Amino acid sequence: MPKLTTCFLALEPDEKLTSLVLGHKRKVRELVGEQQFLNDPPHSTLYLASYSDTDALASQVAQITDHLSLPVMDLVGWHVFPHDHLTGKDTLVCSFTEASKQEIRKLQRQVIEVASPLRDVANTRARYDDAWDRLSAEECDSIENWGFPYIGGILQPHVTIASIAQQAWPTVWKELESLSPSGQVGFPAICLYALQGEQPVLLRRHALRRKT
Repeated sequence: MPKLTTCFLALEPDEKLTSLVLGHKRKVRELVGEQQFLNDPPHSTLYLASYSDTDALASQVAQITDHLSLPVMDLVGWHVFPHDHLTGKDTLVCSFTEASKQEIRKLQRQVIEVASPLRDVANTRARYDDAWDRLSAEECDSIENWGFPYIGGILQPHVTIASIAQQAWPTVWKELESLSPSGQVGFPAICLYALQGEQPVLLRRHALRRKT
């Protein structure tokens, strides 16, 4: 059996949003210690799946990035996924306007069309076994048919600060609630990461062209 690697493709934020996210991550760590996703680089996930051939995936992604434009997004504050279906914790993220989310959904579909057919279907699906009963039928269908995250209107693009243990959540929210992110930000690159355990390791970075 070939060795499988879990990989994900993500939009890399500009310096403004990267600095903001890293600052909030540091604050969470100071307040309540290590939390899930706290060590992840700032990003907005487009696609995650298991692969037997990461070189083939990288090649396909490289071919489409020449045709993708840099998304410019409007931050609209915090969003919280309480009792997150995937982690069982409270996940704090930077959210976007609905118009901005639509831009990422369109870009995500182009990425998925080349990345999804290369995935190992069974192992990609198995990653979500523990959470399966907590997901909606639409979410389960999306994972089975395409991989993760969800495709289309049920995708809620965001940039994660951390998924925080519920006993630590009130401490974090008291400090961060008033620091709601806002303003226009960009995503100048798509990055391909491999997961070593649950730690992302950068494999490729592809700059996106600016819209003309």
